[in-house]
Amino acid sequence: MKMKKMKRMKNVPILHDEVKQNYTVAACPSSMAKFDILADSLGLSRSECFEQICRNHINRLRSAFNIDAVDD
Repeated sequence: MKMKKMKRMKNVPILHDEVKQNYTVAACPSSMAKFDILADSLGLSRSECFEQICRNHINRLRSAFNIDAVDD
């Protein structure tokens, strides 16, 4: 289900309880193309797709690799 578009206001969080910051991530072109396909198929921007993956899968990865929790 696609999210309803909300008017963006500078420095005001909309989907999450904190304002996003810019970061740079390096990836191979083929990996980024696959990521773009995933984000597009979910109706998300690259940024929101990355956010969702991190928020929803970090705990699973911690358990799988026996990594202690980091402050959220």
